[in-house]
Amino acid sequence: AVVSTQSGHYGRGSKNNKLVDEFENKVLGTGFFPLISVATHEKPGCKTSCIDNILSNDLENTLKSGTLNLGVSHHHAVFHINTNMNSQIKHSQAKVMQYYDYCNTNIDSFLISIDNKLKSDPPDDFSSFCKTFNNELDKAFKLEKPKCSKRTPLNNPWITYGLIK
Repeated sequence: AVVSTQSGHYGRGSKNNKLVDEFENKVLGTGFFPLISVATHEKPGCKTSCIDNILSNDLENTLKSGTLNLGVSHHHAVFHINTNMNSQIKHSQAKVMQYYDYCNTNIDSFLISIDNKLKSDPPDDFSSFCKTFNNELDKAFKLEKPKCSKRTPLNNPWITYGLIK
């Protein structure tokens, strides 16, 4: 089963009907079906629209899909629950090793360091660029000592390390 989410101003309710038609023809033509058909975007002074979608090619195993109006954005949160998730959650109790920390501070540090490095020592070819990029990536994000955690995207999908900090 493949599930895809997307957000764009060519969803249902969009003013650009040609793009909507093209989008729906592509999606339906490849065996995917939209699981959301209600407004997912509400902005004061604007018409509501369905621009956030969940697309699936496995309708038989879909238990529930929908939206949550959490009031933190003009976009409603979208969700999809699939029967295959039950077996995955049972196996997700194992601890997961975390080797990298992609918190906002580390992202900012990486962006500054890669920018400085590429300006001060521009790479001669793509291989040199990759080596520089990977070195700076490891410097900014790689943990000195890997962390072991029970927190996984399956058993705590809403909790990220950035939220904890």
